[in-house]
Amino acid sequence: MRLADLQLENYRLSTLAVRFNDEWIAADEPAEREQYDVAPDAEILVSENEPEYLVRLSVTCEPSPDIEGLCRFSLIEATVWGIFSLSDETPEQQRDVLIGYNTISILHGITRGLIISATGGCVGGPFILPAINYKDLFDAKAEDSPEDEQRDAETANEGAGSTVD
Repeated sequence: MRLADLQLENYRLSTLAVRFNDEWIAADEPAEREQYDVAPDAEILVSENEPEYLVRLSVTCEPSPDIEGLCRFSLIEATVWGIFSLSDETPEQQRDVLIGYNTISILHGITRGLIISATGGCVGGPFILPAINYKDLFDAKAEDSPEDEQRDAETANEGAGSTVD
């Protein structure tokens, strides 16, 4: 059996915070359907010595302000770090997809399981982390990348006509 080109070597939970909303238990009208604003963040770091990647996934979930009634949780927050390796035989065109999306998808599944485990004993049952469109996150990060800011700063300096002796 051939293993996949991308392998999770290890992971660790860095942060896990669950705040149950005590007001929910006594509420006359708890939310019929809970709705949370989910704010993900991710970072991918490349090791220069080996084909290893250190990947961080952070997810914060808070009740949506426009929902009627109260939600069971006032905050759910988790940060998970993973160490991934990539086979040297992986074609170049597949590397970005595997590192960019697959690492985050793997960590998302781990994070979902950790949150389910932490909230499973709560009144109303476990919180299930929803699926997240990480492409939107990466697209937004690409638009705000430091390379763009550096290029914009250099362009502005060129237009100013300043010189350094």
